[in-house]
Amino acid sequence: MTNDEKNKLLDIFYRANEEFLKRDVKNILLDVSERNLCALLSEKIAYILSNSKFKQYYSDPEYNRDGEEVKAIIIPGEETIVTVTCDLIIHSRGELDKDNLIAIEMKKSNANMRSKNKDRIRLKALTMELDSVYHWKGKLDKKVVAGYELGIFYELNRFTKTIIIEIYSNGRLENVETNTFEYFQNYKDNKNTR
Repeated sequence: MTNDEKNKLLDIFYRANEEFLKRDVKNILLDVSERNLCALLSEKIAYILSNSKFKQYYSDPEYNRDGEEVKAIIIPGEETIVTVTCDLIIHSRGELDKDNLIAIEMKKSNANMRSKNKDRIRLKALTMELDSVYHWKGKLDKKVVAGYELGIFYELNRFTKTIIIEIYSNGRLENVETNTFEYFQNYKDNKNTR
């Protein structure tokens, strides 16, 4: 995927985030569950996807490709087992050759650091090139559990009304952005100042 296409994917995410914060900020401030917040963000992503060149893709919260079995991968060289049930993924559900676009992990700021770091490790593994990752015990095709174009770690702080967004690509952290809810609610206006 080209950098231009990755930027289009990021634009879809940021536009959806803008709508999520405009419409659902009250749920964030009321400390509604993370699963609910992911589902609300997923709705916005699905709508924007449906009107984009990526309209054949789905936005699925807590998607588990194989029923109750939780998939896992190992980061080569570290032998770290990483589970693959993300908070939210954008993918084709196996319908297209390029299946996996974005993996998103959402956390509230008061979540423990161990849990946050586990999500970061998962995003690094999921965005690694397919030949760098293999499925635990070899039971699953690598394409299903790796090769995501982007990983996004999304941390909400309802007390300071800020969001930390970490962007992962090719198995590494590419960018970190911290800003206020208000800034992200005006993404269209701030887009050219990024």
